[in-house]
Amino acid sequence: MITKEQRQTEFHLECNPDGTMKCCTGCGTCKPLREFKVFDEPKFDPDMCSICEDGRSETSHDCLVCDITRCGQSMICGACERGQEQESEKVEEQYVERRQRPRKMHRRSDPKKLMVFKNGMLDCSQGIDTWLYELTPSLFTYNVFPYSFDPSARSQLYEDTVNDIFNGDQERIRVWHQWLGYSLISDQSQEKLMFLIGGRRSGKGTLLSVLRGILGENQCVSTTYRSVGSRFGLAGLENKLAATIGDARMPSKTEANAALEAILQITGGDSVTIEPKFRPQHDAKLNCRFTIVANELPTFTDSARALVARSIILNFPNDYFGREDVTLKRRLKEEANQGKLINYALDGLKDLRKQGYFTITKSSEAYYEAFEEITAPVSAFVKQCCTLRDDNEAYSTKDMLFEAWAAWCKLSNRQVGSAAYFARHLYQACPAIKNFRSTDNSGKRIQVFRGIVLQEWVYDEYLGRPK
Repeated sequence: MITKEQRQTEFHLECNPDGTMKCCTGCGTCKPLREFKVFDEPKFDPDMCSICEDGRSETSHDCLVCDITRCGQSMICGACERGQEQESEKVEEQYVERRQRPRKMHRRSDPKKLMVFKNGMLDCSQGIDTWLYELTPSLFTYNVFPYSFDPSARSQLYEDTVNDIFNGDQERIRVWHQWLGYSLISDQSQEKLMFLIGGRRSGKGTLLSVLRGILGENQCVSTTYRSVGSRFGLAGLENKLAATIGDARMPSKTEANAALEAILQITGGDSVTIEPKFRPQHDAKLNCRFTIVANELPTFTDSARALVARSIILNFPNDYFGREDVTLKRRLKEEANQGKLINYALDGLKDLRKQGYFTITKSSEAYYEAFEEITAPVSAFVKQCCTLRDDNEAYSTKDMLFEAWAAWCKLSNRQVGSAAYFARHLYQACPAIKNFRSTDNSGKRIQVFRGIVLQEWVYDEYLGRPK
């Protein structure tokens, strides 16, 4: 049953005591304070609400948007329910039928913000408009959802599955739905990619198949790190909403660096050079969102920490080995193909737009710290062993910092590298520090970093001498 409050909220309408209707103020879509009659002989003012004007009927007294419907000898308003009540059930049926009937789109919308279904289009340019618009031959798009949209569709099977996989953790479920919503349209404004991290048989592949089922196979592409970093690998990502990497394995160092460069460019909304086989290369912006499934965090090298800043890490706590439901993935995909899961993704998109950013779960905080230590070890060393201060008395010699770094790497089982390598990555980790030349007590010229000092415990444990 659709309530009076829902109708008023959805249509931006208010009721006046004298039986007239007016647009609400401040909604950003309506022309405020334009009134029109809804009882007896309704008149359609040309300056009425722009929403009502879109739904005005030339041949009848009914407004297809506001649901003003003739009932007996008078008019009954679908928003305020004033007038005769004897046929309220009939009015309700008409209201539901009209909510599901596609209407013509009279305003221009960004094609990238339109979701095209078999039975119509949704406009996501501003809010999440659940009104369906008629399909039109004037729209050319590669992205079409392979089912009809039903605003009331839900799935108990899906709800039970995500609650079981995440142990009822609403934070993780919320992040997952936000990511589903972010993947629905060609929007890279958040500049994020998703890592699904967990042990064997933990449900990662199941949720990945849910994502692919919601979007449709024609809007997704499976790839690998090696392919993304290769010469022709980006050609398959064009005109796709999602790029998935399942059971990701790290390639060689050269291939990993090439893959990281491409992933950062795509997630950042930068143009990339695409070279299809046997065709000329061209530059384009790819709108696919990366969803990467792995048992452990990838071992990229990124001293600038750009990858960590753009990553959403969702960890899977369970192990279903030996008690798997081998039919679950197929049943969920069938429900996704029937359009029963799209509303969870739309709810996540609404939540993401309202909040403005992705939720960071408490269960993933340790993963972010570990990921930063893996991809930017110098930054991790600075956090653990150094203090940054903005004063002239805070300085350390390059040799002393490098000696502490070498001891830290030995305990962490890491490669030390050269002093030049350490200094280059130290600048990226601490851009505020300054480098200058000085002389020691013997008159030898030494290199000094100002703005950074070693913590006192480092001298005893790593350097073997007091400060």
